[in-house]
Amino acid sequence: MHIDPGALAASLQAISSSPASEVPPIEASLARVIDAARRLFAVTGVGLMLVDAEGALRYVGATDAAARALETAQEDLGDGPCVEGFVTGTVVTTADLARDDRWPELAARVAPEGVAAVLGVPTRVAGTVIGSLNVYRSAPYEWDASDIGAVEAHNEVLESMISTALVARQRGIVVDQLQTALERRVVVERAIGMLMERHAVTDVVAFAALRRAARDARCAVADLAARTLEGDDVVGARLPRSETA
Repeated sequence: MHIDPGALAASLQAISSSPASEVPPIEASLARVIDAARRLFAVTGVGLMLVDAEGALRYVGATDAAARALETAQEDLGDGPCVEGFVTGTVVTTADLARDDRWPELAARVAPEGVAAVLGVPTRVAGTVIGSLNVYRSAPYEWDASDIGAVEAHNEVLESMISTALVARQRGIVVDQLQTALERRVVVERAIGMLMERHAVTDVVAFAALRRAARDARCAVADLAARTLEGDDVVGARLPRSETA
C-alpha cells in the first residue's frame, strides 16, 4: 500500500472543514483540493480538467509547470489518459507515459517536462462525467489500489464542492460554464454513441474525431454533436480509414 490511511484521513479532513460563515468561491475550493492531493502524494503534481460550455475538456488548475504542461497538451491534442477517463468514465493509469504506445504525441510533448506516471479519475456531478482529476509522478511508478482510492476520495470532495456551487448558483466562470455544459452534455454523449455505431469505433476515437471536426469548423463540440444527430456525417467523413470498420 502506497498511501497511509491516516495521512489520507487528515488530508480529507483539512479540505472538508471550513468555517460555516466562510463560503469561498468555487475556484478557491478547487485549488484547495488540488493542493491537498499534491501534499498527500509528496513529489506528485496534480491537475484538474473540466468540460466547458462548448463541450470540450479544458485545463482548470494545476500545482506546477509540468502538471500545467500535461493538462494543456491534452486539451490541445484531445488525447491522453485524462481525456480517456473523461470520455469512458473510468480510472485510467499509465506507469510510464514515455513507454506507453497509447498516446505517443502526448508523450513526446510532456515526457521532456518530467511527466512519467499518470493517474486520472473521472469527476462527476449528478452522475454525469464533467472532467478529470489527475495526478502525475516524474519517475515511472506502478499505481496501486491505495493510490487510486486516495485520488478518488479527494475527487469525491471536489465533486461535492462543485455540486454545492451549482445548486447555490454561485457566480463565476467555472460554475457558469458547467451549468451550460451539463445541459448540453447529453447531446455530445448521444452523438458519440451514434458515431460508434455507424463507424464501428471506440468512444475515445469518436470523441476525438468530434472534437477535431469542431475545432476545424470553429464551432462548439456540442453544436457539431447536434448536427451529427440530425444526420450530418462531417465527423465520420474525417475519421481515418484505419479507425473505421
